[in-house]
Amino acid sequence: MNQGSGKTIQDMAEVMRAVISKANQQPEISYTYSTFQPNFPTVYIDINRKKARKLGVSIPDTLETLQAYLGASYVNNFNRFGKVYQVLVQAEPKFRKRVNSIKNLYVKNIKGEMVPLGTLVTLKFTSSPDILNHYNMFTSVQINGNSAEGYSSGDAIKAMERVAKEVIPDGFSYAWTGDAYQQILAGNKAVFIFIAAFIFIYLFLIALYESFMIPFAVMFSIPVILLGAFTATWLAGYDSNIYTQIGFVLLLGLACKMAILIIEFAKKEHESGATIFDAAFKASKLRFRAVVMTSVAFIVGVIPLVFASGAGANGNHSIGMTVFGGMIFLLILGPLLVPGFFSIIQKTIDLKKKK
Repeated sequence: MNQGSGKTIQDMAEVMRAVISKANQQPEISYTYSTFQPNFPTVYIDINRKKARKLGVSIPDTLETLQAYLGASYVNNFNRFGKVYQVLVQAEPKFRKRVNSIKNLYVKNIKGEMVPLGTLVTLKFTSSPDILNHYNMFTSVQINGNSAEGYSSGDAIKAMERVAKEVIPDGFSYAWTGDAYQQILAGNKAVFIFIAAFIFIYLFLIALYESFMIPFAVMFSIPVILLGAFTATWLAGYDSNIYTQIGFVLLLGLACKMAILIIEFAKKEHESGATIFDAAFKASKLRFRAVVMTSVAFIVGVIPLVFASGAGANGNHSIGMTVFGGMIFLLILGPLLVPGFFSIIQKTIDLKKKK
């Protein structure tokens, strides 16, 4: 959320609290929060520049003195006992424990004389933000949040946009950052990615079989494996996110790979003189072991993702459950349905040839 001209930090804090309160009432949003604190105790140091100029004290030297004594100032490194140590300049805690200790510090002027800072600065106790961020050159406040269970991140983004239109007054604006910004920037490109994946799979299968019809027998196995993936993610309570979408793209290739194992052999048998039914039955029987071995090996391989823990576990669960459910469905239904798909397509091809 960005602050417009003519608005104070307190105004922005009030708008921030209103947005958070309204957002937490939305069913699509689990929680929202902000670490912004507008009333953090602060000591304002006002330097009398005219007096400093008369005494021959430069402003950079004054600021450097405050930084070195109150904070810390890096000097250099040195090696000792086979280790590298840093040299930092800083006043002892007892000399910087109280605010009025600032007046007891000294800064050197152009004549080499030590001038006490108490004669140059005025201390004011006030309140201000502990950290003030800027976004696109505007003073800004960052609001973080997460989507509620059963809702996707896209639903949460739409809910926040709805809240922003209702709550944020004139003079303020909002913008997205981080993952939400990348998701909005990507938009609905996932749909085009899946369409492109289907097109490329079809073109590659055309080149493999030198036929425009046989690739459909392979691609008919894709809905089977996607049905398993959707069922598994639904039963596990996961939403559709970038990890599940990666799993879907991966399953497209796995479905075609398993179907090719059967259809490739059935096509050769039919070209050798076998009937369509005999070719499909023999192919499913001979290639059943290969299909089961490859499918089971892959299913066992993704089990660690399904039961992952620690950092990144949610992403592992999403992609693991997606692939796990899809491969289970393909292992059970694939050897039964793929020969039928081949029979239907091959009969259509033979009928066209007869005509």
